[in-house]
Amino acid sequence: MVKTNDIVITMIGSGGDGVISSGEILLAAAAKEGLYGMLLKSFGPQIRGGESSAKLRISNDKLYTQGDLVNVLVVFNWADYPRFKTEYEVADGAYIISDSKDKLNPLDQELPWKEKNLKNIQIPIAALTKEKTGGIRGKNIFALGLLAGMFDLPSDGLKEAIKAKFKKKSDAVINGNIASLEAGINHISENKDLDAELKFEFTKGKPKIVIHGNDAMSLASIHQGLDFYGSYPITPASEILMFLNEHLPKVGGTVIQAEDEISAINMAIGASFSGKKAMTGTSGAGVALKSEAIGLAGMAEIPLVIVNVMRGGPSTGLPTKFEQSDFLQAMYSTSGDSPKAILAPTDVENVYDLGNVAFQIAEKYQMPVFVLSDQFLSARMESTDPFDLHKYEVSQRLKPADNDEEFLRYKLTENGVSPMPSVGQKGVIYQTSGLEHYENGRPTSDLDWHQKMSEKRQKKLDAIAKEFDEVKLSENKDAKTGVIAWGSSAGAVKEAVQMLEKEGYNISLIVPQLMYPLPKHVMQPMVDKLEKLVVVELNFSGQFHGFLKSEMQLPKDTYSYRRVGGKPFNVSEIYEVLKKQYV
Repeated sequence: MVKTNDIVITMIGSGGDGVISSGEILLAAAAKEGLYGMLLKSFGPQIRGGESSAKLRISNDKLYTQGDLVNVLVVFNWADYPRFKTEYEVADGAYIISDSKDKLNPLDQELPWKEKNLKNIQIPIAALTKEKTGGIRGKNIFALGLLAGMFDLPSDGLKEAIKAKFKKKSDAVINGNIASLEAGINHISENKDLDAELKFEFTKGKPKIVIHGNDAMSLASIHQGLDFYGSYPITPASEILMFLNEHLPKVGGTVIQAEDEISAINMAIGASFSGKKAMTGTSGAGVALKSEAIGLAGMAEIPLVIVNVMRGGPSTGLPTKFEQSDFLQAMYSTSGDSPKAILAPTDVENVYDLGNVAFQIAEKYQMPVFVLSDQFLSARMESTDPFDLHKYEVSQRLKPADNDEEFLRYKLTENGVSPMPSVGQKGVIYQTSGLEHYENGRPTSDLDWHQKMSEKRQKKLDAIAKEFDEVKLSENKDAKTGVIAWGSSAGAVKEAVQMLEKEGYNISLIVPQLMYPLPKHVMQPMVDKLEKLVVVELNFSGQFHGFLKSEMQLPKDTYSYRRVGGKPFNVSEIYEVLKKQYV
């Protein structure tokens, strides 16, 4: 018997096979038992139907990645497998479970059967489901029962998760699915030859919450008092629109699905100008359309949070796959020296954290703030500890007093921030537009005032870099080699560094949360200690590496490790880069 407290299970099937539901139920069961989990869902590009997969990693320990190798692969239909064969690599000794009635033979698939000593287990899943339950609609739940029986997965948690999943359904539906689960478990107990040597051993802990990255961003915005969300549906940001459309009105907010991306952001700018907290969400193709309006918010100093859930580009690109390739777009898409801040979360919990920070920056410093999430963060589900709702104060913008006869909307101040009234505030009137202006907001083309106002806007960036300078790091005092990673790629890098440290290597990991304005006063001293540096990111051109070279003094021996997106970095991939070439 081989015991593990960290297991990776992948299920592949056609639309209607229920693999996504199975993954969600198993993740919910793990969360109820106090386990950490990470679920990746993948779909074909079809509008309806097609193939789908669910990859779930569950562990007693905090997870940073989806897991490199699959321990258990369940295939409902081998015709769907080729679509995912490059995404999921099986571990040595992995269990391959499929329906013995499938017309395609698993031994004919391109799997390293001989090299990895895989265990091929064929069970008439659909036929047994019909025999035991009277129908085949619950075959995915029956399969979960098989897995629970074979690998000692938390069966009590599975039953509770099924009840929660189908709580809006009738008792007959709930009881039928529990019966399917128990039928699968009993089938293993009655057929000992199907039992597995691999057993999942865990210690029960406090229940976790299960949440998507997009939902975490939505919750952060609600916590910060979001009043208005304007958006146009776009993959993979649409879930924010769906979540807020359901929940924001409950707390007095407004959600509008605009006719296009340009209308969505201009509505949000209008709402913010009137005194409301506003946000818009999109992906890279949508940011391209919003760019002129982003410049308007920068020039008029209007608070605005912009969530870019990055996907593969350019243009329509890879709408259902992720890539970290919109950093330069966030930096330079607007005309002129347009002020903005850019945040990059690393995991689902961190999406909530930086969602709060985004509003604090936007409201205090009156400017657009990007949150660079991505499809990997937005679509995956994690079981994590409940969010600390008291960790972040609710942001407030600086407002003038009523009847301020000397009010200057764009008054030159030490930190660049000047009071911003709400529309209709008593006795406070000013003019604003996208034109350069005097302190009172009146337009001007005077170059001296353009210089002064440019300096005013730059002062805000300097203040932001000092106030919001958090850098996640694992600093090793003896390290001469370091790694800089950002966004969702940081998880794989962190686990790779941990592996190398266990082998005696000294490596420092630096993960900036605020990517612009860059907190150089924190990062430069870290980098100055290093002789070698690797910058890791998931885009073709090494966008952040190029930016770092323009902002900081990097070691002469600095290497940009990057590749296109589509699938996350594996821990082993980063491990090999660091160990073989740069350690």
